[in-house]
Amino acid sequence: EKYGTLTTMDERLPYITAVTGVETLSPRMKGSAIEIMSSISTWPQLASAVTFGGGITADLARKILLGNLSVSGRFFLDIDELISDPVNLKVESKEFKVQLITTNEIQDYIHQKNLHFQVKGEEIEESIIQAIVNDAHQAPSGGNNQPWRFHYQDRILHLFLEENVAQAYLDPNYISSYISVGSAIENLLLSAAIHHLKVNWELTPHLTPKHIAWFSFTRNYTPTTEELNLAAQINSRHTNRKITQKQEIDPTILADLSAITAEIAGAKLKWITDHTKIQALAAISAHTDLLRMFIPEAHADFITREMRWDLNEVNKTEDGIGIHTLDLSNNDQIGIRLIKDRRTIDFLQQINAGSGFKRLTMQQFMSSSAIGLITMPKSAETSFISGGRAAEKLWLATTGLNLQVHPVNVSLIFFHKNSVDKNLAIPAESKAILIQLEHTFNELFENELHEQAIFMFRLFKAPPSPERTIRKSTSKIFSIGRV
Repeated sequence: EKYGTLTTMDERLPYITAVTGVETLSPRMKGSAIEIMSSISTWPQLASAVTFGGGITADLARKILLGNLSVSGRFFLDIDELISDPVNLKVESKEFKVQLITTNEIQDYIHQKNLHFQVKGEEIEESIIQAIVNDAHQAPSGGNNQPWRFHYQDRILHLFLEENVAQAYLDPNYISSYISVGSAIENLLLSAAIHHLKVNWELTPHLTPKHIAWFSFTRNYTPTTEELNLAAQINSRHTNRKITQKQEIDPTILADLSAITAEIAGAKLKWITDHTKIQALAAISAHTDLLRMFIPEAHADFITREMRWDLNEVNKTEDGIGIHTLDLSNNDQIGIRLIKDRRTIDFLQQINAGSGFKRLTMQQFMSSSAIGLITMPKSAETSFISGGRAAEKLWLATTGLNLQVHPVNVSLIFFHKNSVDKNLAIPAESKAILIQLEHTFNELFENELHEQAIFMFRLFKAPPSPERTIRKSTSKIFSIGRV
């Protein structure tokens, strides 16, 4: 009865999929569901298919009414599946498993590299070191992969990169992971400050990508007001992907956030608030989001490395992004689940469709008060690490102001893969489009040649997200060595 009162496909889709199932839809029907209200307004049906369905329904109804059929269940009769030419099925994505670096391997590495730094500081209680590491562990990371590994030994806290956790398709040359460990470093420094510890530390670019930095500590430090305020937000900071009614943000607040970001040497924070320019940025991001789905390796990473499709999977892996944390409507969650089927993606690409993918991105951008971009001077990995520190400092500041942040970095990574790595396995015309989009992007933000785009994000007003991404058990990211 209720279904008959529903007027839009957004209202009807949850009821339709409750009957048909989501995983059990044919690739073509999944494609149609994705495109509903984008490139098409209703379900496409061939007259022959309507006749086929009607005939089956009439035949089964007759048998049931005559008492010749009493079986209950869901049955699928798809002519395209039952009668079709043989196809070479692509290898399905396998479950992604990671072998984490062990404590013994870390201690062997420290010994082999003779990592006994001159500045060793004081011996700090293990409970305090663990508290500091736990705060660092709350940092954001691409796909929530948490690529950091801490080890405390001989009064030195070492920061390693979990190389096997990194190396995703959207992590070329570890740039996403470097941003993540930079954010963890910022949390670490703030946490040490509120524990009244002064930190001596250095990056170790000559040891990357394995070893990132070392830290030593001395007591009797007095934290600044800013350090106290930012550190207080470490456990509250989170990604918020909500779509809400657009609200203006006072320009003085944006200026203050830019000033906080600039405290990291070389970091600049640029803002776009103009409606037309935000729309142009939305189109750029929507294009690269769709491109991500069309590239098999990128799609496989999204499905297996990044997304977690139920709470059991979340708790088992302790990483990735649970679908329940995405702040999506029921319909958008259904849409996300539909794209798990690679055949559906191939079908949409074959017919030059996929505009349904872009709808969510466009809505998110257009509901934003501002789009921000952090840039750093172009250099080696240290720029991305420092950029990660700047991003976390900014994010903590916005959290204290009850503003919401949603990173939108896919386009930046595709620009890097296309212009810097030059290893994108896509047609030449697609590469040319990316080059033009990057040119437009740089014009919108007035980026100069020496600037590296590090971190782009939506800024908006909304209630906090009720869900948080999970964190790995401390034993997976922290160890203490015995000398």
